[in-house]
Amino acid sequence: MGVFRRDSNSEAAVQPLTASAEVVPLRQASARSADYNRPRAIVAAAERVDLKQAALERTKGYHAWQAEAWTGYERVGEVHYGFNLVANVLSRLRIYAAAIVNQDEQPVGARDAAATGKVRSELAIDAENFMRDITGPKFSGLVRSFSLNMNVPGECYLVRLKNSTATGDTVEWKIVSTDELVVDQNGATLRPLRGDTTRARALPADTFIARIWRPNPRHSHEPDSSMVGIADAVEELLILQRLVRSATRSRLNNGLLFLPDGLTSQGQAGSSVSVETDDEGNVIAEVESGDQANTIIADLLESIVTAVSDEGDASAVAPFMVTGEGGLAEQIKYVQFERSSDAWLVERTERALERILQGIDVPKEVVTGLANVKYSNALVIDENLYKANIEPLALVLVDALTEVFLRPMLRTKGYSEEDLNRIVVWYDPSEIVTRPNQATDASDGFDKFLLGPKAWRREHGFSDDDAPEEAELAMMLLTSGAALPPDVQQTLLMALLPETLGKGREDAQKSQPVPFPKSADQLLTPTAEAQANVSDAATGENAA
Repeated sequence: MGVFRRDSNSEAAVQPLTASAEVVPLRQASARSADYNRPRAIVAAAERVDLKQAALERTKGYHAWQAEAWTGYERVGEVHYGFNLVANVLSRLRIYAAAIVNQDEQPVGARDAAATGKVRSELAIDAENFMRDITGPKFSGLVRSFSLNMNVPGECYLVRLKNSTATGDTVEWKIVSTDELVVDQNGATLRPLRGDTTRARALPADTFIARIWRPNPRHSHEPDSSMVGIADAVEELLILQRLVRSATRSRLNNGLLFLPDGLTSQGQAGSSVSVETDDEGNVIAEVESGDQANTIIADLLESIVTAVSDEGDASAVAPFMVTGEGGLAEQIKYVQFERSSDAWLVERTERALERILQGIDVPKEVVTGLANVKYSNALVIDENLYKANIEPLALVLVDALTEVFLRPMLRTKGYSEEDLNRIVVWYDPSEIVTRPNQATDASDGFDKFLLGPKAWRREHGFSDDDAPEEAELAMMLLTSGAALPPDVQQTLLMALLPETLGKGREDAQKSQPVPFPKSADQLLTPTAEAQANVSDAATGENAA
């Protein structure tokens, strides 16, 4: 599962742009966003909410299937897991203000476009300031809610909330469901708890509310969702689960035990019969102290319960002992009840679940795991998850924010439509997906002299501080076994062991009867500049 990997070197957020700020181009991560004109698998629809029109929309019939869709999400574990997986991955998306330079390429950051003169500098400043308002610390939660609402009911609201605190007023952007935000003739009301009207919050009339939805192909103003097509399968699965649960809880699952009359348990021995006499002491009759059948059943149940509640009791390992005539043992029977519907229930449940997994917008193999998938196909499934589910939602999000948020906000600043059409909200997927064999490719590129040491270290998860120092490079060259000229080897050894080799040479010179000429010593002892030149020639480039 190598496609989802966090990149520690990616930028956490876009830095604000000021008039004197240094323009730093956005880092080209190993994963890149789509080209701007790429066809959208899911087309976004977004608009500012008209309270009167929204009140009429609340009476439409599609709200019934939306309630069923939420029930399927909440009650079917596979659907819940699949949609949450997509939402958690998408929540790592980073968005930023960008400019369209070429329709056939991905948009570039607004700062880069301003630096090259493609857009006005003040337009880039305002665009990034507005984006900073929405991409705060809670932005990942906003994206997660957006993903779940788009996958389950197919629509949601983008709301700008003003919260008053002791330190002042704060602004919070939220994605809420159509059940949490209720719009009627009286205005908009936020209901954070289901069925609790005491905590409902009436929003001011000037509150920013935008509706984002996935258009229905038949009625474009209504939402669409993959949960619509599996509504019957979800209902069938829930009914079958209730039948299975009822059958599992039935007391008849343990069968029937037949015990004949005349058996006596160990607990009844010596106390099952009493003698009745008259006034003169004559025996009138022998009377049983209790019903033998009921007593043996009570003793048997007590032995079973005791073994369950107290594992250290002897009844947990010792058999239950009874006495009686020899023929009674053959009359003890245990009858098991077999239901022909058990296999049918299991088959129908698996069939309904299969229909659901085939119908939702998440690959079935991702939901059920990769136990039956070949390793060679695992990475392909991950790529398909990104291309088929993650990237389309990312495009829906940025297109919607461009139409209902960024451009309307910039329009209030008086910019022309020509300027506004160049500015978009775009996304950076480097925190979501990277090529799983990126490190291997980096090693191959380094060996073929297509990549430098910096790129190799980045793709293998190392920083530039891990680059080898000059002495370490010299040691690598000496121990690599490469054919080095003798003068280069001597220079490297002198650089690594200057004191040891220098002292050895001094001792050798002192032992000579004729003093060693200074001119020859200068020729054999390389200067610092000569050492640097040799080091650069040996390494081929500056490792730092």
